[in-house]
Amino acid sequence: MDEFIIFLKTFFGTPSILIGIVAMIGLLIQRKSFTQVLTGTFKVIIGFLILGGGATLLSSSLSQFSPVFINLFGINGAIPNNEATMAQLLDVIPKIITIGTGVMIVAMLTNVVLAIVTRYKYVYLTGHVLFYMSVMTAACLVSAGMDDSKDLWMIILTGGLFMAIYMLFMPLANQKFMRQVTKGDVIAMGHTGGIGYFIAGWIGNGIGALQKGKVRSTEDIKFPKGLSFLKNSNVAISITMIFFFLIVYIAAYAAKGLDVFIGTDVLDGTGAMANHWFVFAIIQAFTFAAGIEVILLGVRMVLNELVPAFKGISDKFVKNGKAALDCAVVFTYAPNAVLIGFLASFVAGIIGMFITYGAGLPIVLPGIAAHFFLGATGGVFANSKGGIWGAIVGPFVQGLIITFVPVLFLKLNAYAGVEASISTGWGDTDYILGLIPLLITRHLGKWVTFGVVLAFIIGLVVEEQIFIQIKRKKAKLAAPSSVVTGVNPELVEEVNDKQ
Repeated sequence: MDEFIIFLKTFFGTPSILIGIVAMIGLLIQRKSFTQVLTGTFKVIIGFLILGGGATLLSSSLSQFSPVFINLFGINGAIPNNEATMAQLLDVIPKIITIGTGVMIVAMLTNVVLAIVTRYKYVYLTGHVLFYMSVMTAACLVSAGMDDSKDLWMIILTGGLFMAIYMLFMPLANQKFMRQVTKGDVIAMGHTGGIGYFIAGWIGNGIGALQKGKVRSTEDIKFPKGLSFLKNSNVAISITMIFFFLIVYIAAYAAKGLDVFIGTDVLDGTGAMANHWFVFAIIQAFTFAAGIEVILLGVRMVLNELVPAFKGISDKFVKNGKAALDCAVVFTYAPNAVLIGFLASFVAGIIGMFITYGAGLPIVLPGIAAHFFLGATGGVFANSKGGIWGAIVGPFVQGLIITFVPVLFLKLNAYAGVEASISTGWGDTDYILGLIPLLITRHLGKWVTFGVVLAFIIGLVVEEQIFIQIKRKKAKLAAPSSVVTGVNPELVEEVNDKQ
């Protein structure tokens, strides 16, 4: 029995398989041939794994940068990283992964039901960030006082319903900006940086309005003829990251010698040099650029198969449904904004680090992965109407926000209770929403929290019925008078002619 439960958890908890199943169902509903179903399903799974492989390349590159940066400045503090935070929570709450999986399953089922019965037709398909967010929600409820054994089902139901609300409304909030970026209304944004993207998009639109639409897009940057190679976004990213890595590595080596590379693959287990730091920095910069290219390849494969497949599902069950997908889906629309947004967000993270240090708050070091994915996406959103300045200012503000999310969690002891000390932190803006059920539970009790989220779900369904009735009433009032009152249309026409 335990093996079967582990099988189910592994099978349905693997994002690539989950996305593949969605694609397969969509293709079957469209009555595609066996070959088309098999090919489409496999391409989606492979594409998602390629995307994950690209993310791993990025993470491996960034993991060789963070220790050098920390050792250079000699500052210790929380480093926002979702995977590391989940790993530390697992040490404190051994059941947290199981509970988080339960929260995610309830959330996904409720999300689909709400998409069917309401006019909010968003289905959240970004499995990995959904899982992290579900684990975070479960941990917040445990930190608020719920018992992970006695209140197991209460945590799963409360967390699942709360997450379902989030999965419906965060894509809705960002759909305006997705339409601006993609020039269509086919896909939605399903990522835990949603609040940040909304703010960045709003800032970009504001800058565009102030300049009356006369903005210069990041993609309109004209390079001198001798620098035409920079038109290739991957080359531009490579050069930028080489410069970025070398500046930090050279400064670090000049200040502290080889010891500054402790924690990286520059040194072996004995502390001796295994790779020359200068060459190593260049290779890591290229690795970063390769990761970006691999991610984009995976995104294209997934979208080319998943969007048509999802249309089959939405046409059958969720009319006019929209798939909420990972943030990387927008990278191809403005590659220059991706790089500009990342750099702006990272600079904000450095400034935020010194603010936390000076204010006597828990020190938060820049989590480079979070600044890349959120900053890049925020840059694309803000660029759509705000141009270059939007792509700078929007992600910069967003970068400050994600610096202070871990501060709030640490101050409110929202990770795993008073006995735990978490040295990392959640890295995305939307994790701040987990503090809502935490504070309600902590101050008003678990039943109040459950009642609030349940009432919200019921309210959505009731509101939809009211909306439908109002719509029908308006349609009836707008109907021709002959249908409503039985007046002879020929008589009405005769009177009008006389007038």
